Amino acid sequence: MRTVRTDGLLYFADDLVSNGCLVYSYAPEAREPIVFAHYEHEHTIPHPIHYLNESKMCKLFVYLAGDFDFMDRNTVYHPACGDVIMARSHEQYTTCFYNQSHVDYYEIAFPLEFFERVTFPNPCRTPFFDRKEEAGNLLVLPQGYGDSLIGKLKEIEWYIANQHAHVDLQAYALILQIMEIVHAGIAGESEPSRATRIPDKLRSAIDYVHAHYLTMIGIGEVAEYCGVTNTYLSRIFKAALNCTPNEYLNNLRISHAKYLLDNGRTLTEACYMSGFSNYTYFITKFKQLSGVTPSKFQKRN
Repeated sequence: MRTVRTDGLLYFADDLVSNGCLVYSYAPEAREPIVFAHYEHEHTIPHPIHYLNESKMCKLFVYLAGDFDFMDRNTVYHPACGDVIMARSHEQYTTCFYNQSHVDYYEIAFPLEFFERVTFPNPCRTPFFDRKEEAGNLLVLPQGYGDSLIGKLKEIEWYIANQHAHVDLQAYALILQIMEIVHAGIAGESEPSRATRIPDKLRSAIDYVHAHYLTMIGIGEVAEYCGVTNTYLSRIFKAALNCTPNEYLNNLRISHAKYLLDNGRTLTEACYMSGFSNYTYFITKFKQLSGVTPSKFQKRN
């Protein structure tokens, strides 16, 4: 990773973070910075779910593109371009990737001391993070607000990319404007239509599949682990995620196979190391889900 540091500012330049900075301007004696980053990359492998529940930072994610959902303990959110996803301090959340996908989103992380030093307009001093948990983690902004929000984020990125002399102050001023947009957008908020409440049994099933998809014999062991029938397990998967348990499992395995092929493994190795026990079935599923055979995928990449 190449980094350039100037007076409390850190620029990132690698394959994952196109532009990012640490902003201290909100208080000269601030112990922790506001972190701004723009993530744009190809996500090739679904990692096991790990809930990010240790961070004391409050985070805003502004979704632009990508085949992934945002999940807390009991809800799956399906964001669209311009939607804002939040995570409060020490709140459990994760992103869930279903397939290989181009990922594009902004992230701003705020230390708790930021809210002790900055006052927002009444009636809500800390407008997003003080919302009650039942309000959910996905904010669908009214028409026009999302475009304005993305415009401010791109302005910050421009200042960073051009190494503007006053980038720290400019970024801080724009972050305050972003918070104002979010605050104003909350007033017209309604229950997001892109949110699916999930039962505890489905949550347990998803955790199990992500932890064991490389070694699982079949979906029956998931149902047994959750204490439900195969029929019930299929029904709750279909209702919440619009796929069967087997489709979910095969997507994870094929994505892992793509990762292995991208990293020099042979077709046979990619088949058996991604959890398939039958080579012919692997070829069939790979072509069905990817549109190309594994060999063509390997040559193309």
